[in-house]
Amino acid sequence: MNLSQLLPALAADRVRPNLRIGIVLRWITIALVAAGGMLTPKLGTFLLYLVAIATAYNGGIMVLVARAPAAWDRRLAVAVTIIDSLFGFIFPGLYAIQVAGSEPLSAYVFGIIEAVFYFGAAGAILSLGIFVVAALTVKVFGLPLFGQLFAGGGLVNSMLLLGMIAVCVVATFRLRLAAGETETAAPEGTRVEALDGGEPPVRLSRREREVLRLVAEGYSNTMIASRLRLSDSTVKGYVENLLFHLNARNRAEAVATASRLRLL
Repeated sequence: MNLSQLLPALAADRVRPNLRIGIVLRWITIALVAAGGMLTPKLGTFLLYLVAIATAYNGGIMVLVARAPAAWDRRLAVAVTIIDSLFGFIFPGLYAIQVAGSEPLSAYVFGIIEAVFYFGAAGAILSLGIFVVAALTVKVFGLPLFGQLFAGGGLVNSMLLLGMIAVCVVATFRLRLAAGETETAAPEGTRVEALDGGEPPVRLSRREREVLRLVAEGYSNTMIASRLRLSDSTVKGYVENLLFHLNARNRAEAVATASRLRLL
């Protein structure tokens, strides 16, 4: 299965704005981690080093996002996803060895959400892959991070738990995306016009109007799918719906009717 059909990656023009949002959220997280460290003296100086590294890292991302060309956005998104996942693995590991009875595995969920947000279903696989590699490294070399959680069958259980969470996150994003694509009654972005001869009005969703505009500009289904980050089959369904709604036999007739109804 093509992963982009399950859940597409974030559109290219939305990566830069969301990198900026990520910077703000990272500053908030760093502040909360520092505050938590002061309330948990057992974490010691290593936490201070980790906070200092995270501060320098986020500052560097700020500079890159402000000055780097747009062509770098995808690479930056990959980099921050990997680094944030590693931070998400290391930091809660400190609690596992320093704070008795803690089970901080859920902290890694933030890395999964970020990866899915940027890269869709492929991001979930990337995030889980990072966790598996890091966890196996800890297990093979006997490192103390997550030592209690990974004892016995803990490693397998942790992978299964995060895998289930990743599936739920992907499904949630997919359902929300599908709801936005199929919405037809939005108060904005939908125009209702009557066909000539008093035929029933034409109702187009926001996504159908986007597809119609690209069809009018001469885009093929494949080009539309790439532009809107949709699968070819989804775009084909939108085009067929447009032909039905506009009572057109082909794309040219659909564009002509849409133009007459001022839908373009």
